Amino acid sequence: MSGDPYKYFRVECRQLLDVLSTGIIALESGSAEADSATNLFRAAHTLKGAARIVRHVAIAEASHQLEEFLSPIRTTGHVPGAAELQQMLDLVQRMEEELDRIDAPAAEPPVTAPAPRVAPEQAPSSGEQHQALLASLQDAHAALRRIGALVGRWDTSANRSTSAEISTRLLEGLRYWSDVAQREITDSHEAALRLYHAPVVSLLPALELTVRDVAQVRRKRARVRIEGGELRIGIDYLARLKPALVQLARNAVAHGIEASPERERVGKEPVGNVVVGFKRRGRRLIVHCEDDGQGVDVDAVRSAAARRGLPTGSTDDELLSLLVQQPISTAARVDQAAGRGVGLDVVGSICRELGGSARVQTSRGKHTRVELDLPGLIGELEALLVRSREEAYLIPLEQVRQGQLSHASLEIGANGERAIDIDGQRMPLLELGGAPGPESRRTRCLVVVETSQGPLALQVDHIIGIRTVTPAPTPALHLLDASVSGVTILEDGDPVPILDAEALALRRPRSAPRSDRVEQLRVLVVDDSLTSRSLEQSILETAGYLVDTAASAEEGLRRLEQRRYSLCLVDVEMPGMDGFSFVRALRGNRATARVPAILISSRNSPSDREAGRQAGAQDYMAKQEFDQSRLLERIGELTR
Repeated sequence: MSGDPYKYFRVECRQLLDVLSTGIIALESGSAEADSATNLFRAAHTLKGAARIVRHVAIAEASHQLEEFLSPIRTTGHVPGAAELQQMLDLVQRMEEELDRIDAPAAEPPVTAPAPRVAPEQAPSSGEQHQALLASLQDAHAALRRIGALVGRWDTSANRSTSAEISTRLLEGLRYWSDVAQREITDSHEAALRLYHAPVVSLLPALELTVRDVAQVRRKRARVRIEGGELRIGIDYLARLKPALVQLARNAVAHGIEASPERERVGKEPVGNVVVGFKRRGRRLIVHCEDDGQGVDVDAVRSAAARRGLPTGSTDDELLSLLVQQPISTAARVDQAAGRGVGLDVVGSICRELGGSARVQTSRGKHTRVELDLPGLIGELEALLVRSREEAYLIPLEQVRQGQLSHASLEIGANGERAIDIDGQRMPLLELGGAPGPESRRTRCLVVVETSQGPLALQVDHIIGIRTVTPAPTPALHLLDASVSGVTILEDGDPVPILDAEALALRRPRSAPRSDRVEQLRVLVVDDSLTSRSLEQSILETAGYLVDTAASAEEGLRRLEQRRYSLCLVDVEMPGMDGFSFVRALRGNRATARVPAILISSRNSPSDREAGRQAGAQDYMAKQEFDQSRLLERIGELTR
């Protein structure tokens, strides 16, 4: 066993506690399935056995007590009363607190760190995911062994001058097992990625418990549901976001949802609704929590802000923004649900830590909506794979309206903007992959995407099909075209950009191609990161440049010996020779001394910039301040 005895227990325990809390709440509401008591008993028994293996006495004893409650329900059909159900939930909460204690000191990588609670009916267990990954790796290993054996037979056969028939059979075997190995390696890659992501619906048990507990304290009735629950997010990110969502649900019931008699008096159903929704918006993650309660009492917020000496704002929107900035409480009394000044400011604080923002919207007597706009570390994504000018692109399926062949003619405006008529609707046309193609083309392969600016037609060469992909986290996002929301690696090993239709709509398609001189300029990109090289190459090729790449400074210098370049774009931090040394070597060689060089780095101190200047670089760009337009403009200036 590893140095952490709870490495796997904490994941299994969290999942089993989710099963127990969700099932007990279902028993309480009367929505439980016929065999739910049996499933709950099995979960408690499994948890007891796991706790005993790792010698966690408190959780083992609590799960045993839970078995005692569940046994008569399972065997005799006993209907538990409210007190019994509360005692069972208290036992679950006690075990969660014990789990939190062993989670706290753990310093595991994301795959084994305290994971958000994963609803088993929505996602496979961690053990199943590990088994799937292990099985795929074993199959891939077996296939590679067979390939090795076939290669050995091939060598032996070659020495014996065997017949063409035997050679053909060996070649067919190599092809078959190569395909098997590729497929299993792809499956392994996908299984490994799933270990790092969880569906957002895994938050439902925690939200249900929160809504239930607050409703009981306040003598209200409320329910919660999740929209967009199939969206997958990195487990670390989800764990950091969870406290904000729990607080939003608590606040919605404590301050928004009315008591049943009051709701019925104004024509609402007696049970209040809290909806937590998730969706992508380009490279952003938009989360909202909305309730159908009484709305925010703006006057009460103004009075609470004034008591704290805070500015009350000139508009209601400015006043509401204080709720996610300052600890303001409008609760009339202090209890378990509210009144301690812990409110929406906690949500705002978490949003700011994640690099996002929050805003509050309300309509008195109708609803309150809190929306979080966050950097989107999205997990799995369904996207349409297309190819244009030998380059592959992915377009999120949720942004795609249709794909079709069109015989419609182009309309070109005075400013060079291109448009086309699709099913009686005129829309802008943008060709992916660079300059527009021949105007005389009669049939065009088009993908129509929906944007806030209206529909946009994207002209491509081929529509390949739908892929389920996982955007890869990469620091090179600073270098991306604004229309690229992420990048993923397909089964052939090539990085493919994921496009954002909203950003594409802001482009101004032009019919005039770049001059012949620009198309002849060749740029060398030197970077040890495959993703960074590929993305910089995509930016430059889209602008009309010829591009070669090198994975190290040493390789870059060898390329400079073989071919002339108009400019070098160089990373600073690389293994072996760094970017500063590369530029100095460039200047020290008579053949390359006049080749311009631009350094790009995440290091942005004055001393680093000065080191770049002294090495002989013409410019130094910080990744965190990167501007694609400025880069292209600077390259144009240096290569005139």
